[in-house]
Amino acid sequence: MISGDAYPLAAPEVTVGLVETQRRTAQNKIQEMLLAGKLDDVPYDILVEEVGLWPAIEKVIRNQSIDLVVVGTHGIGAFQKGVIGSGAEQVFRQCPQPVLTVRPGAEGHVRPSVVFKHILFATDFGPSCEREAAYVFCLGREHNATVTLLHVVHHLDDYSDDGLTLKRESVKNRFEDLVPCGAESWCRTEFRLAAGDPAGGILRYANEIQTDLIVMGAKARRDWRGMSREPRPIKLSRRRIARC
Repeated sequence: MISGDAYPLAAPEVTVGLVETQRRTAQNKIQEMLLAGKLDDVPYDILVEEVGLWPAIEKVIRNQSIDLVVVGTHGIGAFQKGVIGSGAEQVFRQCPQPVLTVRPGAEGHVRPSVVFKHILFATDFGPSCEREAAYVFCLGREHNATVTLLHVVHHLDDYSDDGLTLKRESVKNRFEDLVPCGAESWCRTEFRLAAGDPAGGILRYANEIQTDLIVMGAKARRDWRGMSREPRPIKLSRRRIARC
């Protein structure tokens, strides 16, 4: 994705040169990927768009009936927002389809097939949690996986002993409502309640159980800048997957 909006303080003539450099870099990266042969067995399309990230991806999703969107994330930076990155956040907060985010340190080797043996579903019981759970258990059934449902609260210490018992029962009941009927025959299910910062709690528990996949919902956000411009295709198309 190429955009002059990334250089708001640059003079117009400088911005033109920077955008052209972005374009050449994108095309070179694409050629390196093709020459490496990593897409030889995969039908794909290659699109280079001069526009904001989300408008271009939204157009591709709509025009090509995309079922799954995959985006990379940034590493942990000085600000917590840098853990995900604004581009990836635009996508997973607004995309109507499931979004798979991949961290920078993920192993780069190609496996003959993807197998998820332990799936962690972190939920705050938001309005779309039933829909999210449906995706989780669909994956659990396909991979014969263990599915752990996790809810993180900020301060368990704020509860009395009786209050904590009631909280645990309430969370357990809500978890049970998310489990499809008959799931015990094809999926092992575990329920967990944890305390602390939700992001830190999810990551700690994911590391503890060595999960293969984390599934969580995202609240929509509509205030991103630069989302009104119409995508302008620049180049390249051959076979079948969209790379943005």
